[in-house]
This record gives sequence, C-alpha cells and structure tokens, in this order.
Amino acid sequence: MRDRLLRIALCCVVCLLSILGCASDLRLDHKSEAIRVPSNAPKNRIGVTLEELQQRRAASRKPERQPLPAQLKIEDQAYLCSVKPTILQDKPSQDGRSLLVIQKNFSLFVIEKQEDWSKIIVITDPDLFTSVTGWVESSSIVTKAALREKARQPMERERKKSERERAEKISLYPRQIQQLIREHKIILGMTNEQVIFSWGQPLEINRTVTNHYIYEQWVYPGRSSYKRSYLYFHNGLLNSFQD
Repeated sequence: MRDRLLRIALCCVVCLLSILGCASDLRLDHKSEAIRVPSNAPKNRIGVTLEELQQRRAASRKPERQPLPAQLKIEDQAYLCSVKPTILQDKPSQDGRSLLVIQKNFSLFVIEKQEDWSKIIVITDPDLFTSVTGWVESSSIVTKAALREKARQPMERERKKSERERAEKISLYPRQIQQLIREHKIILGMTNEQVIFSWGQPLEINRTVTNHYIYEQWVYPGRSSYKRSYLYFHNGLLNSFQD
C-alpha cells in the first residue's frame, strides 16, 4: 500500500514539472517574437536597431531656434507700458476684433505706425518663433529705441551744460591762454584748471603737501604709447614739465 502511494506521488511530481517546463518555453518564445529584428540590422545592447534609436532621439530633441525674421529689428522691440491687460486687435480701431491678450513675457516688435495705433508682431513662443500680428494703441507700448533716447536725454543735457560752463570760463582767460587751449597746448604759469581745459584730465596725480606749499605731479600720455608726460605744479600753477 505504501509503495503504491509513493509511486502515485512521484507521478504527480513528474507531471507538475513537465507542465512548468512547457509554460517557461512558451514565455521565452513570446519574448523572442517581441524583440525580433531583421538579421542584417545593426543592434545595440537592448535589442533596438540604431535607426530606431536615432529616430527616438530626434523626436525627443527640442526644435532648433529659428533666426529673427529679416523685417524685425532690435531697435523696434517694444515693451508694455501699462500693468492693465493689453488687447491685440485685427485693425486699428476700438471696434476691432480681439486676437490676443498680450502677456508681459511676450516679445513685441513694432512694424508700422498709423496715427495713435501701432502694428506689432507678438512672439508668443521664443523657441518656435510662433507669432501673432495685430494692432494696439501706441500709448500702451514703448520701443527700445524710445527708452534709449529717454535715458540719453539727461546725459545730453548735462553734457551741454558742462560745455556751456566750460566755454564761459575759457572766455574769461587772456586771449593767449584761450588760443593755447584751442590748440591743446600748455605754457608755464598756467593754472591747473587751464591745463585740464587744454589737455584734459591726467592719468595720475601725485601730491606732496608741506606747511607752506603744495606740490603736484600730473601724469599724461606721451607722444608714444610707452612714454609719459609729467607736469609739475607749485601751489596750483604749472612750474615745470617733462615731455
């Protein structure tokens, strides 16, 4: 009786092992079908052809940025003046159809002006250079050129004021000194202010102060790049120079 039970158990184990072996073979066949590639195609270590791998890389790569269109100039770039939403319209009038709400991060370029309206190109995607063209009120934007001109105006006023004051001071000097300043020349006895009007600001000033005197050495560029001119002042008057 015991021998019969052992033989039955052994048969069951053998049958179970054979069933498991068949299932494993089926899974291997299925995997081999899934990764099967042409025999003549070059493969990498994961079983994908190099052509497929290159296609995947090309699809995942970001598109290259296109150059700025020829009709757009950096000087024509514009910025929003108002914090309120600015609407891009299809024509230069208040009853125009709304095309786009312009955001702060959009790049704007003015391409045409018509009375109180400006025709602009709005770059909505800086990578693809997708754009929308329409009209906005000129008061709602300012161009880069206008900003540059506005920043330059105070400096220009200051420069003109300085030139006017300089001309007024020079006019008070003797005619000989005025002529020397116009010719960018110097003579002994000139004041340090007159020398500055004639030669400009020095590269370097070395000063020695005593109880009764002030000695200064002014260094200027020489006639050649490796030489220097030295002017020596005694209490504010040019006493000697070395050229």
